[in-house]
Amino acid sequence: MSPQENGSFYLLAIFKSFPLIGGLGNQLAVLIISNPGVMVMKKILVAIDFSAGSAQALHYALKFARQFGSDLLLLHVIHDPAEAPGFYSSRKAGEPVFSNMEEAASAMMDDFVAEHLQEWKKFEVRIIPGLPADEIVRTAEKEKAEMIVMGTSGHRGLKRLMIGSVAESVIRASACPVLAVRSQGGSSQ
Repeated sequence: MSPQENGSFYLLAIFKSFPLIGGLGNQLAVLIISNPGVMVMKKILVAIDFSAGSAQALHYALKFARQFGSDLLLLHVIHDPAEAPGFYSSRKAGEPVFSNMEEAASAMMDDFVAEHLQEWKKFEVRIIPGLPADEIVRTAEKEKAEMIVMGTSGHRGLKRLMIGSVAESVIRASACPVLAVRSQGGSSQ
């Protein structure tokens, strides 16, 4: 499928499975690139928010990393929004109560990595404060990532208008390709 111009971006593919990274089931992913050309992927930034969607995004990123021999940069941006206060508080009885959000996010990332990234050793983790879309784009540029992979909830309509879309903001601002993976439980509202 040849790229089709879509505003200032090129829509490279909308697919349910990608032959290069087959075996991904019925997940929907969209890869948007702003400068089509030879694709080299030494480093792939994976935005992690600890959701099922970010686990699916990591699954896609791992397929690309295996194919291209890429390093993964797992990035979590600490943001405690008003609509979801207490996200970083202890979630299970018997867990230690963390003194700050950074400690909690670090522990959550350790658990996420242990669950989803056992066999891949070419990765590093970053946890930074800020606005997620801004920090994802800034870190990708600073670290010279060749691609960003992230989950998206698939919200539409009023709900999307009210809460915005981090994935859409990243797609609009990023100079590198962005693979947005819609979670299997994505909303159709």
